[in-house]
Amino acid sequence: GFMRSAIELRGFKKVFLNPGETKEVTIILNDRSFSIFDVKSNSFKPVKGVYEIAAAASVKDIRLSESIEIDGITVEPDLDIYPDYHKAQSGGMDISEDQFYKLLNKDVPRLRDRGRGDYDMTSSFGDVTSSSLFGRLVMGIVNIALKIMFKDKPKNDPGMMMVKMTIKEGALEGLISTSAGMISAKLCKILIYNANRQYGKAFLQLFKKDVNIKE
Repeated sequence: GFMRSAIELRGFKKVFLNPGETKEVTIILNDRSFSIFDVKSNSFKPVKGVYEIAAAASVKDIRLSESIEIDGITVEPDLDIYPDYHKAQSGGMDISEDQFYKLLNKDVPRLRDRGRGDYDMTSSFGDVTSSSLFGRLVMGIVNIALKIMFKDKPKNDPGMMMVKMTIKEGALEGLISTSAGMISAKLCKILIYNANRQYGKAFLQLFKKDVNIKE
């Protein structure tokens, strides 16, 4: 199927200006700028149509625009097959699971379907901590630590929100190396055992010095 965003970034240039200074910026567009990958010919080909070339600060802040007509192959969007991808998304992406997997054209492991007994090092920190009382306590401590780290920032600070989401959605095995020691292999194993209701194993982990994450 054919799927393409209504607005696409096709070039940019970083320019440093002093107060009151102006500069002329040139961004060159070529055939590839208007092309899609054609699986039949195994090559990029321009798509026929009228394009609006825009200079903008963001997709919601268009400063200059001009239309141009391009010759090329003709394609039709799959409006009937993927209606969610073509509707207005003013409140954020709202795509049905069926359409997502249809467009992906293959099934993938659905980690969100895991339950007690299925959690392991590939599970997300958020899923594991939400599945036991001990896990929720750990998540609470992490949230407090983040508030202390970003104490001078507002609650909706993008940096803090990004770090918080990275921790929550990150797989446990990845967080061990990226959390700067905040999340250890031992803690991850204890969280997993508690989430799987293997409380005896969780207790024994407290006395282990070396923890193998692959066990």
